[in-house]
Formats: sequence, C-alpha cells, structure tokens
Amino acid sequence: MTDIENKICDSFKAGRKCNEICIEYGLSPFVVAKVVADNKLYRRGSFGKAIKTQRDIHKRAEYLAMWLPLYKCLRIEFLSICGGSKRMENGTTNNTHMANRFLKQRSNAIKRGISFTISFPDWIKIWQDSGHIEEIGKGYGRYVMARKTDNGGYEVGNVSIVHSIDNIREYYDVSRYLQKNGE
Repeated sequence: MTDIENKICDSFKAGRKCNEICIEYGLSPFVVAKVVADNKLYRRGSFGKAIKTQRDIHKRAEYLAMWLPLYKCLRIEFLSICGGSKRMENGTTNNTHMANRFLKQRSNAIKRGISFTISFPDWIKIWQDSGHIEEIGKGYGRYVMARKTDNGGYEVGNVSIVHSIDNIREYYDVSRYLQKNGE
C-alpha cells in the first residue's frame, strides 16, 4: 500500500467523510472510494449495521466513474455547470436539456466518423462565450456548433458557433463541391 493510500485509510478510520478526503488530497471520489473499498473499510451504525459495505462503495464508485467517459468531467463538476440536480415539476432535472444536446451532438459526430474530443464543461463554455446558448438548434434563427471549414474533429479551437443557415450554405458551397470531386 502506498503512502497516500495509508493516509486515505487513516483519515477514513478517523471518521472523515470521503468528500473531505477528496478535497484534502486533491483526488477524485472514485479513487478515494476504491481505496476505502479495497481495504475493506466501512462504518457501523448505532445498531451494528454496516452503513457502507464494500459492495455499496464499489457501486457508488462505478456510478461516479460513469460520468468521466460520458461527459469527460466529474459528476460534481457536471452538476455545478448545470445548476444542480433538483427535480422539476415534470420529473426531469434542470440539467438534462443541455446534457442531452451535448450527448446528441457527440453521438451524431461519432456516427458520421468525426472525432469529438470536447468535454462537457468546454462545450458549455464555448456556447456561453458565443452568447447564443439560448438559441441552440437547427433552422432559421438558430445557431449550431460547426467545425472550421468542416475539417478535423470537434475540438477546442476547431469549432465555432455559427448561424445554422450559414453552416448549410458553407456545406453546399459549389466551389467546395467541385474541389472535393476533382472537377
């Protein structure tokens, strides 16, 4: 066991919460939960019932780790961007709208064979900086995230927010069509 793992275990045994340990050592919740679970540590309630079993900790760690490949950020960062996870009257959370748009754009890019390396926080920042975050979508009066000259992947520095009509015009530009077909 490494020195940092010993410190994590000692802190947990001393009664400190996992999120406190994360902040103190600058680690993700997944790392702390994994160390705690691997060392078979758990707390007992007032009646001797285990509050956190190894299975519960691994389950929570897997849930937290799911956010990293999906949104390329930790859940806590995702929630801070989207304004929390409170349920609205219709049963959805207030963060699902933008998150779903991000996932849909990423999915469409991957289906078209285009790399998509932008993280959710970067994606939100690009939209906020453009001033058109409320006007996302296809159609007249809407804005889209487009790749510069439709080359390369969706990466920070290679995308811009443009009017959807301008993006369509660029796609159907006759000179570009002729250049692509070698005429």
